[in-house]
Formats: sequence, C-alpha cells, structure tokens
Amino acid sequence: MVKLSRRSFTHTTLGSLLTFSLVKSLDKVDALANPVKPAVRKWLIEMEHTTHELRKGTVKPTEWQQQIESLLSHVELKDLLSAIDYDRLAGCGKTSVWD
Repeated sequence: MVKLSRRSFTHTTLGSLLTFSLVKSLDKVDALANPVKPAVRKWLIEMEHTTHELRKGTVKPTEWQQQIESLLSHVELKDLLSAIDYDRLAGCGKTSVWD
C-alpha cells in the first residue's frame, strides 16, 4: 500500500469532495443533459453508499478516497462540463443548490 503524506491525502480528498459536491448539486437542480443523468445518479448512489460506510467506520478514510477516486475516474471532467445545461443552471439563481 502506498503511504500518503497528510498534505497529499488532504489535497486529494478535498478535490474528491468538491467534485462530488459539484455532481450532486448539478443533479439536484436537474442541470445535466439527459444522456449523462443515469450514469451520474448511479455514481451518486455509489458515492453516498461509500461515504455512509466511512461514517459507520467500516471503510478506512484511505479506502474511501480510493473508491471515490475510482468512481470519479469513469468520466472526463471536460465531458461532465460539456453536459451541463448552463441556461438551466443560471435560472436556479433564486433557489440555492445547497438547500
């Protein structure tokens, strides 16, 4: 097993959390194109399950990180960004995506 420094672990974990948050928020406001919605919902379910396992203590933080990174590696960021309906997203300004 590769040993990570605390700084490297924190940096990678924050990146994973931000990406997860972005994907979840885009799904919540229905701002993703139809072709990617099923894949995104599947990722979200799997990521939420893995996070739940982390909270229960059945998965170590490093295992959680590896699982999340593996799930997020199935799509290119540029493909995700191109699937965003920016007009729909802009119309969500009156409602917070964080609610």
